[in-house]
Amino acid sequence: MQGATSKAQQKKISAELAELYSVDQKDQELWDQLSEQELETRRKTRRDRVAEFVTLGQLSKSEDDCFASWLLQHGDDHNDILIAHLLASAASFDGYTKSDFMVAAALDRYMLHFKHPQRFGSQTFDEQGKDFGDTSKLLCDSIVKLYRGNSTGLNGRKVEPGVQTNKALKTASRRLAKIAKKAEVYAKKDDEKGIAEWSAAQEETLKIIEQGLLKEADDYYNAALILQQCVGADYKLTAHIMAMTAGILKHKKARALYVQTLDEFLMEIGTPPLFAKYKKPEADASAPAIGILVPKILILHADLRRVFTKKK
Repeated sequence: MQGATSKAQQKKISAELAELYSVDQKDQELWDQLSEQELETRRKTRRDRVAEFVTLGQLSKSEDDCFASWLLQHGDDHNDILIAHLLASAASFDGYTKSDFMVAAALDRYMLHFKHPQRFGSQTFDEQGKDFGDTSKLLCDSIVKLYRGNSTGLNGRKVEPGVQTNKALKTASRRLAKIAKKAEVYAKKDDEKGIAEWSAAQEETLKIIEQGLLKEADDYYNAALILQQCVGADYKLTAHIMAMTAGILKHKKARALYVQTLDEFLMEIGTPPLFAKYKKPEADASAPAIGILVPKILILHADLRRVFTKKK
């Protein structure tokens, strides 16, 4: 994601990001030797510098995105953490496997900020040693391990859904594809029979996810399409996780669905979307429009938008 920066300048920026990341990792090792105030002061200095690069569109390669993501998520500002999730996703979508863990970790930190259970269990204790608590059980262990259980990440390797028979995997894949084709129609039905059918379809989809019966990129994509039609923040977030996994596994249409499900989740929790145009509700003229009363780092640079909206 590159703005109007010369190659020589860009090389210096990439080198500076690498150095900032290296220093940040060293501070992590010395956390028990530094005061909380000193540690946060040092982190904030690094985050502010990274924020300059992000808002100016001066991240030129996936490694830059990954380093910036690691640095931004080391703070309590939920806007920085959300951008960290986006940057890590951008790197992973383009095949940078070292960023896969941060895709999940930043999302976990974002959820904890809003007092919701984390999904991947990537966060254990805060600086005061307080336990962050249980992980949401909406994702099965095999999905969690895709992001946490292998240092090589998702790209370039097959997903191992757990101890499941090929027959069970194929049956689940066919069912998801069938339900996904009808999901939008299902969700609009308002008669008793239609509501019952849609409820059963939702339950079946969640059961497939919980049992670890997703393997191919198409399976994750179809699960995302289904859950996208469901109402509620938990459904929207799970749909987003399914879409982001499909994207990392190189599904051609996943980037657009990643964007849609993220925006829908943000709106469910009362936050303006990042990609869609945000219209103020008629009943609430004080609601902020995107670009107004929103931190500058959330006004996505055009190059960052293109990463997720470009056609593959």
